[in-house]
Amino acid sequence: MQTELRPAQKVFNGVSTRWQVTKQEKEKEKCKLGVCAIRKQLGGRQGASIEGTGFLVKDLFPNFERKNHFVTSEVVIPSDKLEGYLLSFKRLDSTDKKPLELASVVNAADKILRTSGLVIIPLDPGKLSKYRRSRSGLVNHRPFTKGIQHQGCELYCHVVEEFGMQHVVKPYKLLESENGHHSLRAFRQDSSRKLLGAPITTEVDGAAVAVGALTSRNKVSPIFFSHALTTSGRFMCLYSRYNLVLP
Repeated sequence: MQTELRPAQKVFNGVSTRWQVTKQEKEKEKCKLGVCAIRKQLGGRQGASIEGTGFLVKDLFPNFERKNHFVTSEVVIPSDKLEGYLLSFKRLDSTDKKPLELASVVNAADKILRTSGLVIIPLDPGKLSKYRRSRSGLVNHRPFTKGIQHQGCELYCHVVEEFGMQHVVKPYKLLESENGHHSLRAFRQDSSRKLLGAPITTEVDGAAVAVGALTSRNKVSPIFFSHALTTSGRFMCLYSRYNLVLP
């Protein structure tokens, strides 16, 4: 009698394996998995409040050595001293992962880019063990792909909202005016909603891609990578000097 294969064993006849199904689910949930709450340790203990929202992006600078970057608002991380900052990500089932120390995955010799109100921090996969590197969501399924916004496309911000020591990630649609300017709808004052550093995404071929983030210049406003990464020549020159992979 023929034994029926389990889901993880079904690799023939076009049937997806359990690993493939999980991978597809992670791609669909990118806007939850790639976004995190940023906490700041106070006095050696984890702070009770969340400072802001952050997210992971891959291939922001295709020719640079570091392929994955952590992005947030300069207001959230105002200094290059990263000690004490903790990143809290969600699992696929919406439970919280153990907070990750940001400084533990950053090479102190790497240049941190600050431009247009954003801070862009290169992550060093060498800080992870070889085993962790092959399995870590930090360098595999969590980072967004960088995209470019186009007039008329739907844009969403994915904002961390704090509930005690827990948080959720909620999407909010960006509004586009007739002249092509974007803005977030007015919110009532609510300190539990961490707008700063929230990624802005659009959909390309059914997948969410990151096109920018929320930051603050007198008020919370969107800044797009197409602007931030091309209008700061001095920053880009310094950044490439430290992190560019030469042929």
